[in-house]
Formats: sequence, C-alpha cells, structure tokens
Amino acid sequence: MTRLLCVSPRCRMPGQHKPTCEVECRGCLPRYAADGRMLCERCTNVLAEDAQTAADLYAELEQVLAKPGSPAERTTGTPDHGTELNDRAVAARTLIRHTLASWCLLVADERGIQTPADTLPAMAAYLTRHAVWLSAHGAAGDCADELADLAHGAPWRTAYPSGARRFPVGPCLDAECDGEIVAVLRDTDQLLPSALTCDLHPEHSWTAAQWREIGRAMHPTGMPGRYITAHEAARDWRLPLGTVHRLAHTEAWRRSDDGRRPVLYLAADVDATMKRRVTV
Repeated sequence: MTRLLCVSPRCRMPGQHKPTCEVECRGCLPRYAADGRMLCERCTNVLAEDAQTAADLYAELEQVLAKPGSPAERTTGTPDHGTELNDRAVAARTLIRHTLASWCLLVADERGIQTPADTLPAMAAYLTRHAVWLSAHGAAGDCADELADLAHGAPWRTAYPSGARRFPVGPCLDAECDGEIVAVLRDTDQLLPSALTCDLHPEHSWTAAQWREIGRAMHPTGMPGRYITAHEAARDWRLPLGTVHRLAHTEAWRRSDDGRRPVLYLAADVDATMKRRVTV
C-alpha cells in the first residue's frame, strides 16, 4: 500500500529530496501524511499553532493601526476620530479575520455544528479543536498554507515594521510609580534594547547600558539556572506573546517558586522547546 505524502506546500524533511530534485537544497521531500489524513502529524500541529498565532497578531496589529506621528495616536481600542490609519495594518487585520472566519465556516457547514463566537480568540480556538479534522480534509494543504501566510507573512511584517517591537519588561523601578517599563527592540540593535521608559511617566527612563541593572532589580537571585519572563522569551524567539504563554502551559515550563510577578520561566525549558520547534 502506497503511503501518502503530506500535502502542505511547506512540509519538508531535512536532507530528503524528491526524485526530480536537480539542485542542492536542504530538503524538498514532504513527510508522510498521518494515517487517514492529508497532513503529517507535525503539519497538523503547526496548523493549529498558526491559527493561534494569527489571532495573536490580530491583537498586536492594533498597536500599529495609527500611523506614527498622527494626532491622537492610541495603542489600545479603536483609534480616535481624526487619527490617520495605517492602511497596511487595517488590511492585515481584515485578512486575518476573513481567513479564520472562512475556515471556521467550512468546519461548521461540513460538520453540521455551530460556528464559534465572532472573536479572533474564539475562532483560533475553534480551528485548533478541529485541526485533526481539517488535516484530513481535501483542502488541508490550502488551509495549512493560508494560516502559515497569516502567521509568518505580511501580517507579521506589518505588526513589526523594520523589526521594531515594543514589549513590557516589568513594573517601574520607582517605588511610588504604578507604571510599567517598556522596551523597544529593533533588528538594528545588537543585544540591548534601544530605549527603556515607563509607560505612565516617561521621565522614568533608563539607558540601554542599564538593562542588566534593571534585570537584577526584577529577577530573584540564588536560584539554580537562569529564569526569564514570557516577554523575554517572545523577544528572543520572535514569537507573539500569546504563543509563548500557550507553550509555557502545554510544555509545562518550570517556574520560579518565589511568587514574583511577572512569572519567571526556566530558560533551559524555553530553549529546549524552541529548538525542538525549529528542528522537528
């Protein structure tokens, strides 16, 4: 009996090549599809992850809805009337919503079940629950490809223009301030962020050279191994924060037990998960 190959256009086995391969490549032969499916086990899991990543990006794209320098720029909620919108961000959010909704409707229509709530988290969770069913569908390859385009294509580049990312680091070091330190990291930066400022009181700011000082003030000492925040994991591995939190749960990353907030995860567990995702 002939085994079917995974139909995802992005599926590859490192070092394995199709008979027609005439150039040196890292591998072009897809994995074998799982029993009764059109996708392999890995691509089935990736389909579910990409659906969730797309929903995470939808939320993060809200941060760039207003063009830089436009009046009344906001980072949460709907931009104020009169704010000049970033057309690419609007288009990316529309694409994410329409794509997830279309696959949810396919599942609901063909399985005779209810559609999810009209929110991006609900749609992503719905597709995750039905990932195995989708992986056996005749359109499994198209589904996997479209969701991968959302998670790793134009929406990602729009959410992080020029590789710039803003991420919260932790509570402001000023004992009387309720704000949070926000770091800006760009692709042009080396190891340290470009800026560190309090989101409540901008006058509370630190230079990149003080990054380690901030880390020592926030992180406990004397624990075996190095611990990092979810935000640091998202920055280091270039993942949406929601994906990091989901992996922390599903992969059971070990935590610091000192009750601190934000929660600290054992860096060795984080690295092991991320490296496995890259090489599998």
